Amino acid sequence: MPSSYTTSSFAKVLLPLALLGFSTCVIAGQTNPSDERIVGGWETSITYFPHQVSLQVVNRHICGGSIIAEDLVLTAAHCIGQVTNTEYYTVRAGSSFHFIGGIVAQVKAIVLHNNYNHTKNDIALVKLLKPLEFNAYIQPIRLLEENVTIEKDQDLWVTGWGNQQSYIDQTSPILRYTFVHKISKEKCYKSYKFMTEIDENMFCAGVEKGGRDSCQGDSGGPLITRSANDNSLRLVGVVSFGKGCAEANYPGVYTRVQMYHQWLNSTIETFK
Repeated sequence: MPSSYTTSSFAKVLLPLALLGFSTCVIAGQTNPSDERIVGGWETSITYFPHQVSLQVVNRHICGGSIIAEDLVLTAAHCIGQVTNTEYYTVRAGSSFHFIGGIVAQVKAIVLHNNYNHTKNDIALVKLLKPLEFNAYIQPIRLLEENVTIEKDQDLWVTGWGNQQSYIDQTSPILRYTFVHKISKEKCYKSYKFMTEIDENMFCAGVEKGGRDSCQGDSGGPLITRSANDNSLRLVGVVSFGKGCAEANYPGVYTRVQMYHQWLNSTIETFK
Protein backbone atom coordinates (compact mmCIF):
# COMPACT_ATOMS: atom_id res chain seq x y z
CA MET A 1 0.00 0.00 0.00
CA PRO A 2 2.51 2.67 0.87
CA SER A 3 4.45 3.83 -2.04
CA SER A 4 4.80 7.31 -3.33
CA TYR A 5 1.99 8.91 -1.48
CA THR A 6 2.26 12.59 -2.15
CA THR A 7 1.51 14.84 -5.04
CA SER A 8 4.70 13.96 -6.77
CA SER A 9 6.28 10.59 -7.33
CA PHE A 10 6.86 9.77 -3.68
CA ALA A 11 3.50 10.36 -1.95
CA LYS A 12 0.19 8.56 -2.36
CA VAL A 13 -2.50 11.14 -2.90
CA LEU A 14 -4.70 11.85 -5.90
CA LEU A 15 -5.42 15.57 -6.03
CA PRO A 16 -7.84 16.78 -8.72
CA LEU A 17 -6.07 20.13 -8.62
CA ALA A 18 -7.36 21.27 -11.98
CA LEU A 19 -10.83 21.34 -10.45
CA LEU A 20 -9.58 23.83 -7.89
CA GLY A 21 -8.02 26.11 -10.46
CA PHE A 22 -4.49 25.50 -9.22
CA SER A 23 -1.43 24.73 -11.29
CA THR A 24 -0.23 21.19 -10.73
CA CYS A 25 3.36 22.27 -11.22
CA VAL A 26 3.03 24.63 -8.26
CA ILE A 27 1.32 22.19 -5.95
CA ALA A 28 3.58 19.30 -6.87
CA GLY A 29 6.42 21.09 -5.18
CA GLN A 30 4.77 20.53 -1.82
CA THR A 31 5.74 16.91 -1.55
CA ASN A 32 8.18 14.64 -3.07
CA PRO A 33 6.81 11.25 -2.21
CA SER A 34 4.33 9.58 -4.78
CA ASP A 35 0.57 8.84 -5.06
CA GLU A 36 -1.16 5.38 -5.31
CA ARG A 37 -3.60 2.46 -3.91
CA ILE A 38 -3.77 -1.05 -2.31
CA VAL A 39 -1.53 -3.47 -4.19
CA GLY A 40 -1.68 -7.24 -3.72
CA GLY A 41 -4.91 -7.05 -1.76
CA TRP A 42 -8.57 -7.99 -1.78
CA GLU A 43 -11.94 -6.30 -1.92
CA THR A 44 -13.64 -5.84 1.43
CA SER A 45 -16.65 -4.28 3.15
CA ILE A 46 -16.78 -1.11 5.22
CA THR A 47 -18.35 -3.21 8.00
CA TYR A 48 -14.90 -4.68 8.70
CA PHE A 49 -13.21 -1.26 8.63
CA PRO A 50 -15.93 1.21 9.70
CA HIS A 51 -13.35 3.82 10.70
CA GLN A 52 -12.22 4.24 7.07
CA VAL A 53 -13.35 7.34 5.18
CA SER A 54 -12.71 8.92 1.81
CA LEU A 55 -11.39 12.48 1.88
CA GLN A 56 -12.72 14.25 -1.19
CA VAL A 57 -12.14 17.46 -3.11
CA VAL A 58 -15.04 18.69 -5.23
CA ASN A 59 -16.67 15.27 -4.66
CA ARG A 60 -13.68 13.30 -5.95
CA HIS A 61 -11.63 10.89 -3.86
CA ILE A 62 -8.09 12.09 -3.13
CA CYS A 63 -7.09 10.34 0.09
CA GLY A 64 -8.15 8.08 2.89
CA GLY A 65 -8.68 8.96 6.52
CA SER A 66 -9.65 7.45 9.87
CA ILE A 67 -12.50 8.41 12.17
CA ILE A 68 -11.07 8.92 15.67
CA ALA A 69 -14.08 10.71 17.21
CA GLU A 70 -17.61 11.60 16.15
CA ASP A 71 -16.40 14.83 14.56
CA LEU A 72 -12.70 14.14 13.93
CA VAL A 73 -10.86 12.45 11.06
CA LEU A 74 -7.12 11.80 10.99
CA THR A 75 -5.33 11.95 7.64
CA ALA A 76 -1.97 12.88 6.09
CA ALA A 77 -0.84 16.50 5.87
CA HIS A 78 0.33 16.02 2.29
CA CYS A 79 -3.27 15.23 1.32
CA ILE A 80 -4.07 18.83 2.18
CA GLY A 81 -0.85 20.60 1.26
CA GLN A 82 -1.47 24.29 0.65
CA VAL A 83 -5.15 23.88 -0.24
CA THR A 84 -6.64 24.43 3.23
CA ASN A 85 -9.90 26.13 2.21
CA THR A 86 -12.48 23.86 3.86
CA GLU A 87 -15.19 24.61 1.29
CA TYR A 88 -13.41 22.31 -1.19
CA TYR A 89 -13.39 19.28 1.12
CA THR A 90 -15.92 16.66 2.14
CA VAL A 91 -15.64 13.30 3.87
CA ARG A 92 -17.59 10.23 2.75
CA ALA A 93 -18.13 7.78 5.61
CA GLY A 94 -20.01 4.51 5.97
CA SER A 95 -19.61 3.20 2.43
CA SER A 96 -17.48 0.52 0.80
CA PHE A 97 -17.42 2.78 -2.27
CA HIS A 98 -15.75 6.18 -2.46
CA PHE A 99 -18.25 7.61 -4.96
CA ILE A 100 -21.65 6.51 -3.64
CA GLY A 101 -23.44 5.48 -0.46
CA GLY A 102 -22.89 6.23 3.19
CA ILE A 103 -23.01 9.86 4.22
CA VAL A 104 -21.12 12.91 3.01
CA ALA A 105 -19.93 15.20 5.80
CA GLN A 106 -18.91 18.82 5.45
CA VAL A 107 -15.59 20.00 6.86
CA LYS A 108 -15.37 22.77 9.45
CA ALA A 109 -11.62 23.03 9.99
CA ILE A 110 -8.33 21.42 8.99
CA VAL A 111 -5.13 21.56 11.04
CA LEU A 112 -1.79 20.39 9.65
CA HIS A 113 1.04 19.58 12.03
CA ASN A 114 2.93 22.82 12.62
CA ASN A 115 6.23 21.12 11.75
CA TYR A 116 5.00 19.34 8.63
CA ASN A 117 7.63 19.41 5.91
CA HIS A 118 7.25 17.05 2.95
CA THR A 119 7.68 13.60 4.53
CA LYS A 120 8.17 14.79 8.12
CA ASN A 121 5.24 15.11 10.54
CA ASP A 122 2.88 14.08 7.76
CA ILE A 123 -0.31 14.24 9.79
CA ALA A 124 -3.43 16.41 9.79
CA LEU A 125 -6.66 16.58 11.75
CA VAL A 126 -9.98 17.27 10.04
CA LYS A 127 -12.83 18.69 12.12
CA LEU A 128 -16.29 17.94 10.73
CA LEU A 129 -19.07 20.51 10.67
CA LYS A 130 -21.51 18.09 12.33
CA PRO A 131 -20.87 14.95 14.41
CA LEU A 132 -21.23 11.60 12.69
CA GLU A 133 -23.90 9.19 13.88
CA PHE A 134 -22.21 5.90 14.70
CA ASN A 135 -23.66 2.64 13.41
CA ALA A 136 -22.41 -0.66 11.96
CA TYR A 137 -20.81 1.21 9.04
CA ILE A 138 -19.40 4.24 10.85
CA GLN A 139 -17.24 3.76 13.94
CA PRO A 140 -14.18 5.42 15.47
CA ILE A 141 -10.88 3.60 15.87
CA ARG A 142 -8.67 3.92 18.93
CA LEU A 143 -5.08 5.06 18.61
CA LEU A 144 -2.35 2.58 19.43
CA GLU A 145 -1.24 3.23 22.98
CA GLU A 146 2.09 5.01 23.44
CA ASN A 147 3.67 2.15 25.42
CA VAL A 148 2.78 -0.67 23.01
CA THR A 149 5.46 -2.25 20.82
CA ILE A 150 4.59 -3.69 17.42
CA GLU A 151 6.32 -7.05 16.99
CA LYS A 152 8.11 -8.01 13.78
CA ASP A 153 5.63 -10.79 12.90
CA GLN A 154 2.51 -8.97 14.09
CA ASP A 155 -0.29 -8.72 11.55
CA LEU A 156 -0.95 -5.25 10.20
CA TRP A 157 -3.60 -4.22 7.68
CA VAL A 158 -3.78 -1.27 5.35
CA THR A 159 -6.96 -0.26 3.54
CA GLY A 160 -8.00 2.17 0.85
CA TRP A 161 -9.33 2.93 -2.61
CA GLY A 162 -5.94 3.65 -4.16
CA ASN A 163 -4.28 2.33 -7.28
CA GLN A 164 -3.50 -1.37 -7.57
CA GLN A 165 -0.33 -0.81 -9.57
CA SER A 166 2.51 1.69 -9.54
CA TYR A 167 2.26 4.55 -12.01
CA ILE A 168 -1.18 3.51 -13.29
CA ASP A 169 -3.67 6.17 -12.21
CA GLN A 170 -6.85 4.16 -11.66
CA THR A 171 -8.43 4.05 -8.23
CA SER A 172 -10.45 1.12 -6.97
CA PRO A 173 -14.21 1.78 -6.81
CA ILE A 174 -14.52 -0.56 -3.81
CA LEU A 175 -12.55 -0.60 -0.58
CA ARG A 176 -9.57 -2.97 -0.56
CA TYR A 177 -7.20 -4.27 2.08
CA THR A 178 -3.92 -6.11 2.32
CA PHE A 179 -1.73 -7.29 5.17
CA VAL A 180 1.86 -6.32 5.82
CA HIS A 181 4.44 -6.59 8.60
CA LYS A 182 6.75 -4.25 10.43
CA ILE A 183 10.04 -3.52 8.68
CA SER A 184 12.91 -2.57 10.99
CA LYS A 185 14.03 1.04 11.08
CA GLU A 186 17.51 -0.07 10.03
CA LYS A 187 16.27 -1.80 6.88
CA CYS A 188 13.92 1.05 6.08
CA TYR A 189 16.67 3.63 6.54
CA LYS A 190 18.92 1.65 4.21
CA SER A 191 16.19 1.55 1.55
CA TYR A 192 15.52 5.29 1.62
CA LYS A 193 18.87 6.77 2.67
CA PHE A 194 19.44 8.41 -0.71
CA MET A 195 15.87 9.77 -0.90
CA THR A 196 14.77 11.02 2.50
CA GLU A 197 15.43 10.63 6.21
CA ILE A 198 13.53 7.97 8.14
CA ASP A 199 13.04 9.29 11.67
CA GLU A 200 11.45 8.06 14.90
CA ASN A 201 8.08 9.54 13.93
CA MET A 202 7.81 7.16 10.98
CA PHE A 203 6.84 3.50 10.86
CA CYS A 204 7.79 1.21 7.99
CA ALA A 205 5.67 -1.76 6.93
CA GLY A 206 5.46 -4.03 3.94
CA VAL A 207 6.84 -7.28 2.56
CA GLU A 208 10.58 -7.46 1.91
CA LYS A 209 10.15 -9.28 -1.39
CA GLY A 210 7.42 -6.83 -2.43
CA GLY A 211 3.96 -7.59 -3.76
CA ARG A 212 1.77 -6.02 -1.05
CA ASP A 213 1.58 -2.32 -0.27
CA SER A 214 -0.48 0.84 -0.28
CA CYS A 215 -0.42 3.02 -3.37
CA GLN A 216 -1.55 6.38 -4.79
CA GLY A 217 -5.01 7.22 -3.47
CA ASP A 218 -4.36 5.37 -0.19
CA SER A 219 -2.54 8.34 1.35
CA GLY A 220 -3.90 9.45 4.69
CA GLY A 221 -5.58 6.11 5.26
CA PRO A 222 -5.10 3.72 8.16
CA LEU A 223 -2.49 1.12 9.01
CA ILE A 224 -4.08 -0.95 11.76
CA THR A 225 -3.56 -3.92 14.04
CA ARG A 226 -5.46 -5.74 16.78
CA SER A 227 -4.89 -5.04 20.45
CA ALA A 228 -3.37 -7.90 22.42
CA ASN A 229 -5.59 -6.86 25.34
CA ASP A 230 -9.08 -6.92 23.87
CA ASN A 231 -8.59 -7.84 20.18
CA SER A 232 -10.15 -4.57 19.05
CA LEU A 233 -8.63 -2.53 16.24
CA ARG A 234 -5.94 0.07 16.85
CA LEU A 235 -4.61 2.76 14.53
CA VAL A 236 -0.86 2.27 14.09
CA GLY A 237 -0.03 4.60 11.24
CA VAL A 238 -1.19 7.00 8.55
CA VAL A 239 -0.26 6.14 4.95
CA SER A 240 2.45 8.63 4.03
CA PHE A 241 4.94 7.76 1.29
CA GLY A 242 7.12 5.20 -0.44
CA LYS A 243 8.97 4.42 -3.64
CA GLY A 244 6.51 3.10 -6.18
CA CYS A 245 4.06 0.55 -4.84
CA ALA A 246 4.91 -2.89 -3.47
CA GLU A 247 8.46 -2.80 -4.80
CA ALA A 248 10.94 -5.23 -3.26
CA ASN A 249 13.09 -3.67 -0.52
CA TYR A 250 11.02 -0.47 -0.50
CA PRO A 251 8.42 -0.73 2.27
CA GLY A 252 5.62 1.73 2.75
CA VAL A 253 6.34 4.52 5.19
CA TYR A 254 3.64 5.61 7.63
CA THR A 255 3.29 8.45 10.09
CA ARG A 256 3.66 6.75 13.48
CA VAL A 257 0.50 7.68 15.37
CA GLN A 258 1.97 6.78 18.78
CA MET A 259 4.25 9.80 18.55
CA TYR A 260 1.41 12.27 18.10
CA HIS A 261 -0.91 11.75 21.08
CA GLN A 262 0.16 15.04 22.65
CA TRP A 263 -0.20 16.96 19.39
CA LEU A 264 -3.65 15.51 18.83
CA ASN A 265 -4.81 16.33 22.35
CA SER A 266 -3.57 19.92 22.13
CA THR A 267 -5.08 20.37 18.66
CA ILE A 268 -8.44 19.03 19.80
CA GLU A 269 -8.37 21.56 22.65
CA THR A 270 -8.14 24.39 20.13
CA PHE A 271 -11.45 23.26 18.62
CA LYS A 272 -13.30 23.74 21.91
